[in-house]
Amino acid sequence: MAVQFGLAMRNFVGPGETPDVDELLAYAQRAEELGFESLWVWDHMLLGVEPAFPVLDALSILIAIAARTTRIKLGTGVLVLPLRNPVVTAKTLTSLDQISKGRLILGAAAGWYAREFDAVGVEFKRRGRI
Repeated sequence: MAVQFGLAMRNFVGPGETPDVDELLAYAQRAEELGFESLWVWDHMLLGVEPAFPVLDALSILIAIAARTTRIKLGTGVLVLPLRNPVVTAKTLTSLDQISKGRLILGAAAGWYAREFDAVGVEFKRRGRI
């Protein structure tokens, strides 16, 4: 198997800015044109110490990218599962995989940033329990 290369894409910007969706979609299309194997986005409810730090939802931007690309694999790097409703998340992931025609790569984790758990009402100490 040959070495494969993917790119991480910033689905967030600095405080006081707004993510430019058209720019992100163009970035994804260009990555595909250049032959990258995969494109990865972060999953965060909050970033840094500023609660209003603008970050686009990982699954939402991946769905938009899936509609604009045909080959590049789409990855979550990583999806913080305890922050999300499991049934809704499973449905969204299934939809994304169907829209992308099987290009989804799921990276999943328990999370590390306690403020995100506080923001959604999930007890941080129980994040790894099933």
